[in-house]
Amino acid sequence: GAGVPPAAWRRVEESAAACCDEGVQQLASALVPVAEARGVLRTCSHPGCVSLAGDSEAEAEAEAGLLVCGRCGAARYCCAGCQAAHWRAGHKKACVPRG
Repeated sequence: GAGVPPAAWRRVEESAAACCDEGVQQLASALVPVAEARGVLRTCSHPGCVSLAGDSEAEAEAEAGLLVCGRCGAARYCCAGCQAAHWRAGHKKACVPRG
């Protein structure tokens, strides 16, 4: 399920709500909610990022990949601007070198 874009989940949920087919409703009830599915996507670590709004997180990672913090390897960024802004906003103090 984690490889399915949130927009696809949303379409299934909406279709199931409008459908009277019991099998489709059972399938939709077994799906992970869109908000929860977004939580497993690797998104930009900068809380102020507006570049990856909506469903574009999955597209950004699949197409270009996210930049990884070279020091800790845990933080990921959509662009160098977000990486620099997050560093100045406090990641510098929280960043623990890997190793």
